[in-house]
Amino acid sequence: MNRKGYVILVLCLFMVVLVMMLSGCGDNEEPNGDVITTIPVKLYYVNEEYVTTGDETFPELLMVESALQISENENPYLALVDALREAPGEGMSTMVTGDINFLDIAVSKEDPEIIVVDLDSNGLSGGSLGEGLFIKQVVYTLLENGIMQKSDLNEKEIKKVQFLVDGQVVESLMGHIDAREPFTRQ
Repeated sequence: MNRKGYVILVLCLFMVVLVMMLSGCGDNEEPNGDVITTIPVKLYYVNEEYVTTGDETFPELLMVESALQISENENPYLALVDALREAPGEGMSTMVTGDINFLDIAVSKEDPEIIVVDLDSNGLSGGSLGEGLFIKQVVYTLLENGIMQKSDLNEKEIKKVQFLVDGQVVESLMGHIDAREPFTRQ
């Protein structure tokens, strides 16, 4: 085989390897064997202009489209709310601070239209504005994204978010807003 033939063969092999690497359909494998899936998500952050001015003509929350990487052994709902911990841009902030610990987030076993968010009581404090924005930020983000765990056989759309604190339904998360019933986007 002449030199030109070798070059063509090497280029063909390179192209085959490149195509194989790029055709992972969004899934990658980590060194520990976990498969990582990248999914598009819509995340909601606090609009600082609304907070600083109090002007209700501004939206309370701003939506950001992003991509979230989730390993096959990771709770996708927890990964989703963890993505809210850092605001991505100027004019945005978050009420999902490092002080707030999510114990679990899962679809309700009693009602597949409800997702249950269990919070640790430590770190839950703030005024009525902060509590309201925290609730909206979590509710909007969870209801906007149809992430399902592989073990969930839930074919119904999730329409409500029920908050628990230390595994119990509570009157309020931070002392201002009634949290005994599930929340919707309204």
